[in-house]
Amino acid sequence: MTSQGIDTPQPSRSNNLVVHGNNDDVVRLLGERLQAKVQCLVIDPSYNTSRGKRSVDSWKANLRAVLSATAGMVKPSGAVFIHADDRKLAQVKTLAEEIFGAENFLNMVILKTSDPSGLRSSNALPFNQTEYLLIFAKDRKQFTYFPQYVRAEYDPCYRNVVINPSDPVSAWKVESFPRYMANRLGYRSVRAARAELGVMFEKKLADYALENPDAVFQSTRVNDRAGAEIQKLAKKSQKRPKEVFHLARDQARDVFLRGGRQMTFYSNKVRSLNGEDTPTKMLTNLWTDIPFHGVGYEGEARFSGGKKPERLLQRVLAMCSAPGDMVLDPYGGSGTTAAVAEKLDRRWVIIEQDRKLIEQVIVPRLTRVINGQDSTGLDRLIETKQGGSFERLCLKAGELEGQGLVLADA
Repeated sequence: MTSQGIDTPQPSRSNNLVVHGNNDDVVRLLGERLQAKVQCLVIDPSYNTSRGKRSVDSWKANLRAVLSATAGMVKPSGAVFIHADDRKLAQVKTLAEEIFGAENFLNMVILKTSDPSGLRSSNALPFNQTEYLLIFAKDRKQFTYFPQYVRAEYDPCYRNVVINPSDPVSAWKVESFPRYMANRLGYRSVRAARAELGVMFEKKLADYALENPDAVFQSTRVNDRAGAEIQKLAKKSQKRPKEVFHLARDQARDVFLRGGRQMTFYSNKVRSLNGEDTPTKMLTNLWTDIPFHGVGYEGEARFSGGKKPERLLQRVLAMCSAPGDMVLDPYGGSGTTAAVAEKLDRRWVIIEQDRKLIEQVIVPRLTRVINGQDSTGLDRLIETKQGGSFERLCLKAGELEGQGLVLADA
């Protein structure tokens, strides 16, 4: 089969499926095959712009049917991510709590989706620039969250530096980090360095800290819940405040103490994000770092129905799943969930009722991903998986017709 000049991979009894049909019918037919196999369920219902009661009721009934039918597909350790705007947020949350249980509600993420510009900023009411992501666990007690981090600015609280970190700990010499950097740059004082360099001096500090994360540190109070060995060593270091005391540990970071306080090194903040070492901070439920503008080019997939950035789906999948896990999206749209799942080596199933959208957008997009021909989205940030396959099924006469269906456990 050829679509827009792209050769579609021949089916190989893949776990990955593009299914054409009404999602509420398809999920019921897939129920047995996918029972307790989905680790991540992504729900991004189409926007209902009509205010008519019949239209609203139909939209709500469809969402209820999809949520009800997919609930049994989610693994006990799995998670559900439901996208909503401000008009439907309350209804969506109520429905989800009825089906998944209010006790399994984990969080509501606020997404910054746009910025006011041009004529749009002259609205009589405050400009709406946010949407929401509701997160539910199938079973809160069995759900495992994989911690996520975002980029952070240099933290000036890291005010100290070990100037000879390659020497034995007993010989370490500690100085004020700003003063050390000022002298290193040829200035007699921090004031002189800041007066001449301005913000560049802070950049010099940030660059040095990133290059030497095991030398730059801040002094922090020893936690009251710290182990007995740490508490004992802290008291010892209080009596010899100029020395550095070291406690080696097998299952955790080594502990360094000076003057009764813990030396917290900058390396605690530095992590690799998309292959680049950078200072980080813990992810919160306010996501402003993933741009929604300019996503039209991603996957070379034209779609005007609320297309999501690949980075958003990357974060969603990273929060709750691992390579080989199953991802289900009953509202396929432009195929973003499937594209990201494929790039991150997850198994996936998406459902879309618009045949034209499948043939002209989804299949060509996924084919480019599998053939290594997609240089957009995540491929601009990380090295993604290539190869693989997918199959197409179609809902006809109440049955799913296609090349066959194999959905084995991971």
